[in-house]
Amino acid sequence: MKLKKIGAAILIVICLGILYFNQNLLFSNPFAEIAIENVVYAARDNQENLLVLDGSGGRLLKVDSTGIVQWIVKSNEIGFSEAKRVVSAENGHIFVQNVEKEEAGYRICRESILEYSKDGEFIRETVVYEYEEAILAPQMIGIVPTEEGCFYLYKQTDELEQHNQEGELLKSYALPEAKQFVASIAYDKKQENLYYSNYRGEIYQYIDGTKDLLLYTGASVEELSVPKEISIDANQTVYVSDIGLRDILKIDSTGNVERIEEDMDIYDKEISYCLNADYGLVVSTNYSVKLLEEGEYTYLTSFEKSDSQKMMEIVVWVAIAVMLFAACGGVYLLVQYILKSKNKFTKISTTMILGVSVLCIVFMGILLPKFEANIIEAVFKRAEMAADITEAKIPLESFEQINSASDFMGPEYLAVREAVNDIFLSGDESMSDLYCTLYRIQDDMIISTYCLQEDTGAIYPYDWYYEESDEQAIIESKEGKQYSNQSSEGSYLFVLNPIIDENTGEAVGLIEVGTDLNAFQKQLKTIIQELVINMIAITVVFILVAIEVILFFQAKEHYEKHPEKGIPTDILRTMVFTVFFLTNMATGFLPIYALDLARSVDTFGIPMEVMAAIPISAEVVTGAIFSIFGNKVIERLGEKKAVSLSAIVFTAGFAFRIIPNIWVLTIGNAIIGIGWGILLLVINTIIARKPEAEKDSGFASYSAAALNGVNCGVVIGGFLMNWLSYQWILSVTTLISVLLFFLVKKYLHSDETTSAEEVEEVQSLSIWKFLFKGRIIIYFAMIVVPIIACSYFLNYMFPILGSEYGLSETNIGYAYLLNGLCVMCFSNVMTEFFGRKMKKGMALALASCIYAVAFLLVGWYQSIPVLLLSLVLLGLSDSFGLPLQTVYYTDLEEVKQFGYDRAIGVYSLFENGAQAMGSFVFSYVLLIGIKEGLWLVAGTIMVLAVLFLLISTGIAFMNKKSIDHSV
Repeated sequence: MKLKKIGAAILIVICLGILYFNQNLLFSNPFAEIAIENVVYAARDNQENLLVLDGSGGRLLKVDSTGIVQWIVKSNEIGFSEAKRVVSAENGHIFVQNVEKEEAGYRICRESILEYSKDGEFIRETVVYEYEEAILAPQMIGIVPTEEGCFYLYKQTDELEQHNQEGELLKSYALPEAKQFVASIAYDKKQENLYYSNYRGEIYQYIDGTKDLLLYTGASVEELSVPKEISIDANQTVYVSDIGLRDILKIDSTGNVERIEEDMDIYDKEISYCLNADYGLVVSTNYSVKLLEEGEYTYLTSFEKSDSQKMMEIVVWVAIAVMLFAACGGVYLLVQYILKSKNKFTKISTTMILGVSVLCIVFMGILLPKFEANIIEAVFKRAEMAADITEAKIPLESFEQINSASDFMGPEYLAVREAVNDIFLSGDESMSDLYCTLYRIQDDMIISTYCLQEDTGAIYPYDWYYEESDEQAIIESKEGKQYSNQSSEGSYLFVLNPIIDENTGEAVGLIEVGTDLNAFQKQLKTIIQELVINMIAITVVFILVAIEVILFFQAKEHYEKHPEKGIPTDILRTMVFTVFFLTNMATGFLPIYALDLARSVDTFGIPMEVMAAIPISAEVVTGAIFSIFGNKVIERLGEKKAVSLSAIVFTAGFAFRIIPNIWVLTIGNAIIGIGWGILLLVINTIIARKPEAEKDSGFASYSAAALNGVNCGVVIGGFLMNWLSYQWILSVTTLISVLLFFLVKKYLHSDETTSAEEVEEVQSLSIWKFLFKGRIIIYFAMIVVPIIACSYFLNYMFPILGSEYGLSETNIGYAYLLNGLCVMCFSNVMTEFFGRKMKKGMALALASCIYAVAFLLVGWYQSIPVLLLSLVLLGLSDSFGLPLQTVYYTDLEEVKQFGYDRAIGVYSLFENGAQAMGSFVFSYVLLIGIKEGLWLVAGTIMVLAVLFLLISTGIAFMNKKSIDHSV
């Protein structure tokens, strides 16, 4: 049976790995060809392999000469965000021009060139341009492959700069108004001649920037001619994609122009947007790739998958089936466990979580579609408003006189551009994510006469009939329409409205206003994720709080019926939960808040990172002091008075923290530590005195309640940050803390007392003698101090790293749920399992090693997913590690001889002292570097865990040998 379980676990892990590393193959049909659509660019390498960018720049395919796909790279999967061009160097390496757009909108905030191996492996980002103010069109206008790499041309105001793939400047070409006019370039590597096209429909060979040789102008052709992309082959022949003529132009080395025509009606021709002639002419349209071979075009619209890819897709389907089967089996086993479990807490918690999860799924299924529809409708309303304003400001006389590419930057074009720019480029944030395009009808052809991106010139023809089109219907009905559309240029959400001449009442054109659909969907996805996370997190937290309340009232009822049995563990659990809940409501923002306060005062040369750690550490320092000396307070005042006073002090500390000053914050935290130091000392002592089985479950409940309180407090604190300031949250915490006074006043008193003989025996053993007993000092030095100090990763470092990696303060708070749920759900089960199946010392060493693994992963990967995974790993470790720490300690003969109340005080001193160290440990990690620091911490706790296991085993063996010898 064990072998079957191990085999099943290994199979599930393998399937998870397959699905994780092959996410791009999920639910794909292994027997279907790969269709291409919304093609952006295509090129060949020197081995006649084809490189295709499609999906509006979201996918790169390499296809061999037989039409079989060798590999696929998708956007944001390995490297690029939105690819614009791709070329292959002679050594087979592939270079991709990449752009990244603003989070909301279509403007470009970043350009780069990415290098891939011939096998599609991402190598590096070779050069990057970051723009403080987002631009409307890419400034890189061509990539030219070389023997070992590539070079590219970059547009400056009055020159073109030639850079190699490392970004080093190779040469400059002076060219007046280059940034505004140049559209595309081609470079003859043999003769070192530069060719360029501009937005006026002209093609030049560069001479000196002022006397350049004109090779072609669209104005010389009777038909509408709009050259877009140019490229040059090894024979110095320049090829031009003409989106007006819908053909390819061929300009030889003597300047002769030849038109490569296809024998079909112009409206049946696909517009050839881009082309590349590095290793044979490859033309890309919106719907296909065309290869020109022996004067004939070969159209490619789909490619066959390789046998290995087909097999991998089948394997992915098998992995999906296995995981579905495993999920069903897991649900079945979970239901069985709930029904058979004798632990009422497990039944209550799992049943409530499952029930609410189902309700959440149903609720989201109803709410989210409506929510998405409302957001889309709001975008359309903004676009409609912008279109109406623009329509009213357009100078119609100038608009109707723009007839050709040569009108670019002419007086009529500038008049129209100024009117549109006054609206869309005025700095109004409400318009910054919108684009605008104007259309008119010329010779039964729909043409664009203005594009906000300014990368298409004055004229841009569209590839559909006017007759019976939506555009004709809009012109005739004078009513606009709404669209969600995707093309090679990207995906867009827009409105298309008629432009009405107020004098005649007739529609004279069309206005398109919209936003980038990909950016919008990304923003919408973020909003929905925030909504779902908020809903799930708050729902789960309220369930957890409700569970604690239910357990309290059940224990209260039992206590009132049987007071002679002593204080039930679940009442103590409620007090522990309350303490940790209150002290952690500010955890999600306290390090950030402390950093802000530290910046506003003189810290006497102390680094801000260290200064921010001082108020956090002050709480655990005073908690540690009063944990060990709290018994003196209890002896002097009596238990009831002492705990009542500590509850009052606890509330007073919260009141101090409301004042926004780093020093007052430190004092407030120190006072809070005094309060809970005494309270938790009494609770731990009561649990330690209980019978063996009840003691184990009591410490497991203590650990679960503590970490549950931590996570619930952090999540609710993060939730409140949506509406309240830091001071208001601290004020709310102060008010809630008053409830703890009533709890301890009524319930917290010890049921057992120590006899006079026991007191005399215990007091004969000093603290120093107790501490320097072999097993005690080894246990504290190698297990308690390292693990408790490292547990402060959650309180100090996780909020800072989460903020750095892009998690909001609210989501940082919600993320703690992962840790809390692991502890809550697995604490009793795993404590019982490891306590029964494994020696406690070995279990403690295992818990330490799990901590080390978590830190190694975070140090290596430094990403949000791994950061969240670390919370799960730490939660699993804490679920059994923390309870077994206390159980192991109280089981030691030395502790029994010393006395539980004093021994618990010593334990609390080390525990809280270690917590005080924790924030400084991780502030040091931040100073020396996350990777180096976390690996140093991980190595230390792993070495100490192994040493503890070896030494404690050796001591146990020696003790046993000594006993056997004496017998």
